[in-house]
Amino acid sequence: MEPILTAGIIEEITQNVLVLEYKKRDFHAGLDKGVGTVYQLLNGAYKSVRK
Repeated sequence: MEPILTAGIIEEITQNVLVLEYKKRDFHAGLDKGVGTVYQLLNGAYKSVRK
């Protein structure tokens, strides 16, 4: 999984998905969206915003 779940991608998901929800103190939504994003990534549906 390392070629797919790189440190850069995990950092992107953390900053763009988890932290946004955590700042709203909605920890459940953060975890739910984070896991959903990883699932999308593994299935080829997630499009990175990184260049």
